[in-house]
Parts: sequence; structure tokens; C-alpha cells
Amino acid sequence: MTEEDYNKLKRTGLELLYEQDSLSPDDIQNVCAFMDEEGFEDEEFDNGLAELYAKHIRNYLYKYKPEAKNIDSSIDPNEQHVGPMAQDIEKVAPDCVKETESGTKVVDGDRLALVNAGVIADLVRRLDALEEKLGVKTNG
Repeated sequence: MTEEDYNKLKRTGLELLYEQDSLSPDDIQNVCAFMDEEGFEDEEFDNGLAELYAKHIRNYLYKYKPEAKNIDSSIDPNEQHVGPMAQDIEKVAPDCVKETESGTKVVDGDRLALVNAGVIADLVRRLDALEEKLGVKTNG
């Protein structure tokens, strides 16, 4: 993100949303709507954030270690999960990963949701451009 773009967002007060520990779906929708209305584009998306996702993000089948209950008491160490690892996400979106005092990396799901929304929108724009170029349109 360029300094000019950052300052533009800062002036609007959206930095307050970014600093929150969690964002509601309405908050996320409002941020995305504002960015669309203002014609905001982040250079990271234009310069290959989707490609970084393709290169670094993989889904794994895993179980949490028992000590994960110290971070989140709702975690069941016996339950299997599917998803990316914090270390992979950190390579693409380091602001979405926090490190506990014990050195455990934890994904900030709310921030990751914002990044994911932007990447999905970028992929849809690319798909639309390809469909237009090819003269085809899928349902949707």
C-alpha cells in the first residue's frame, strides 16, 4: 500500500477498524464498499498477492497440540482440522499472524478474512477479464 493510499484511509477513520481486535461482517462489508466507491486499489493485489497465495498457502490435515488449550480453551486436541498453517500465512500476510509469549504462532482470523476478501475480489476481476477476452461468461 502506498503512503498516499494509507493516508487516504487514515483520514477516513478506517484505521480505527483495522486496530480493532475483531471485525463484524458489517464492518468488513463497510470497508469493502468504501474501497470500491473510492476506487481504492492496493498495489499488493496488482503485483501478485494472489500469486503469493498460490505459491505459499496449502491446506493441511492436522490436530492441535494439547498446549493449544492454553491459548483457546475451546480447542479440542483430539479433533482433526483442515486449513493452512500460520507459518504459511505469515509468508503472504504477516500482519495476520501473532506470536504468543511462548513463541506459538496464531492466526488473526478477522484480519485474514479482510485479506482473503481482497484476494477473492482480485481473482474474480481477473476471471471476468479473461471471460470477456475469450467472449464467454459463466453463470453468476
